Amino acid sequence: MEGAELRDLVAWGYEVGSHTVSHLRLNEIPAEEVRRQLALSKATLEEMIGGGYQVESLATPYGAFP
Repeated sequence: MEGAELRDLVAWGYEVGSHTVSHLRLNEIPAEEVRRQLALSKATLEEMIGGGYQVESLATPYGAFP
């Protein structure tokens, strides 16, 4: 999605959450890569949305937890 689309969703009352960067199974990758995937996804979304928006939720790919 583009930043404008994400900002519209937030303006309409939707919550934007993380889903990682590469959609990898978090239970099959090293802990360091899990942290990188989560941190980069959160930072990218927050930068795209702007305005101090904080990403607080996560939908894990395939429902797999590390």
